[in-house]
Amino acid sequence: MNKSDQKITRKTDRRIEFTQSLIRDTLFDLMETTPVEKITVSRLCEEACINRSTFYLHYRDIQDVVEQITKNYYSEVMDLVNKTLLTEKDPNAQINLNNLVFGTEYGIKILRHPEVFIFGDQHKQVDQNYVNYLVENTTLSSREASYLYSFITYGLMGMAKQMLINNDYIEMIDQMDKLYRSIIEGGLKQYSKKLN
Repeated sequence: MNKSDQKITRKTDRRIEFTQSLIRDTLFDLMETTPVEKITVSRLCEEACINRSTFYLHYRDIQDVVEQITKNYYSEVMDLVNKTLLTEKDPNAQINLNNLVFGTEYGIKILRHPEVFIFGDQHKQVDQNYVNYLVENTTLSSREASYLYSFITYGLMGMAKQMLINNDYIEMIDQMDKLYRSIIEGGLKQYSKKLN
């Protein structure tokens, strides 16, 4: 690929990202006053000042927008959870996780909206790398490790959502980190192969 093609690709990618971001932001704005099932593509396009054909280049329908928001956010959070808690113990991952969950208006909007269900279909896809890591480093079977993965996922995201509902996430963010870390790491100690 020559430099001219790379420039066109980058410009196209930025346009796609901008349009998708505009659609997502407009949907969140509409969800402040309207249940998601009552939001039409026409209304969203009118609010976002885009054509319906532009919308359909990126999404099938309103529910597809919600699903993509959920899927992308969930993937980012779980990647950071995996790096933070077990596999890599990356200290920057915890900062990035806190920022992603609570430090952005986008993250807060996702967690606050009941329509954006963070435990949807994307959770059916268990991160096999994480499960394999648990199987290799603990006495848990593959099935037990997949259950633990689900427990961690639901637990962390549920805690974050509850803190936002209670509106105390700013003062609780450090406690949340300590709480879920102690629960998970403490619980795993009894299954550590090093202890057996």
